[in-house]
Amino acid sequence: MCRGFSSSYSALLDGHLSEQDQTAVTTHLRSCLDCRRIAREMQGLRAELDLLARPQAPAESSSQVIAAIHREARVNTLSQRRRAELIDLWRVRLFSQSVGAVVSVALLLVMTAAVFRPAYRALAFARAVVETTVEDDI
Repeated sequence: MCRGFSSSYSALLDGHLSEQDQTAVTTHLRSCLDCRRIAREMQGLRAELDLLARPQAPAESSSQVIAAIHREARVNTLSQRRRAELIDLWRVRLFSQSVGAVVSVALLLVMTAAVFRPAYRALAFARAVVETTVEDDI
C-alpha cells in the first residue's frame, strides 16, 4: 500500500479533494494493484455503513410493530381470560362453601336445640320437684 493513499481515497469518497488531487488518486489507482484492493474494501465498508445509517423502510417497521402489538394483545387477552376464569371459579367455590357453612351452622343450632330442649324441660321438671319436695319438708 502506498503511503497516504487511505486518507486521500477517504477524502475522495467524502468529496473533499480538489479536482487535481482527484485526478492524481484515480491515476494512481490504475497503476497500483494494492491500492485498488484497499479502495474496493473502503467502498464496501462505506456501502455497509450507508445501509446502517439509512432508516428502515416504514412499511417493514410498521408491519413488525403492528405484528408485535397483535401478539401482545393476544397474550394480554389470554392472561385476562385466565384471570377471569380463576376469579369465577373462586367466586363459585366461595359462594358454595359459604352456603354450606351457613346451612351447617343452622343445622347445628337446630340439632342443639332439639337435643337440649328435652334436657332443659327435664331439668325444669326436676327443679320443680325439688322445690315442691323441699317446701313440703320445711
